[in-house]
Amino acid sequence: LMNTLGLDRVHVILFTRRFSKMPAEAFIERILIKQLAAVGVVVGENFTFGRGRRGDLALLRQAGQRHGMRIVVVRPVLKSGAVVSSSRIRSLVSHGQLRKASRLLGRPVQLYGDVVRGAGRARRLGFPTANVRLEKGVCFPPLGVYRVDLWHGQRRDQGLMNLGVRPTFSSMANGHVPIVCEVHLPKFRGTLYGRTVRIDVLQRLRAERRFPSPQALTAQIRRDLRRAFVRH
Repeated sequence: LMNTLGLDRVHVILFTRRFSKMPAEAFIERILIKQLAAVGVVVGENFTFGRGRRGDLALLRQAGQRHGMRIVVVRPVLKSGAVVSSSRIRSLVSHGQLRKASRLLGRPVQLYGDVVRGAGRARRLGFPTANVRLEKGVCFPPLGVYRVDLWHGQRRDQGLMNLGVRPTFSSMANGHVPIVCEVHLPKFRGTLYGRTVRIDVLQRLRAERRFPSPQALTAQIRRDLRRAFVRH
């Protein structure tokens, strides 16, 4: 997304515990002036920074006057009368309201990850999947089965994603079962091992649940596929 905007450079600052303790004045001097040599700074009108959020627009403007930095304040973006914010979008995603989240994003809700080898259980059931090791620390939609588009390079394939803990095959006895992302691509032939892929999450079909047997699960997957693609 940043590349499409023509950005020349992105400077990523990790929000570590040490960084969180940096005073606002130090952030201006060390980051904006010394590291970035900033001549212009664009922020939202409710922007705060520095330890305890003590830095505000007034402090930033004072620094701008001293160092010749232009401070540009961007007003909130509104959609249907409400502010479009990352916290609002995360809340919508985590509650499964994908259409509303997509309208605020201006694009589908997306997940990224690397395709890794799995146990091969889905292939034995007749529905081979790409096992995607998702990026950590992102906001997931609720566990369940979804209609998705999977992008690898410039190619898009329609698929069915199961995001969950595979309760039909996983034991919950130890109290911790990792979340697994598996995507079945009905029309894809080949291998995606080692590829980084993007998943556009389009529609939630159902919640994940335990089935009494692999045969019952197979029958449900066939129903999911008919529902997902009979009209798409």
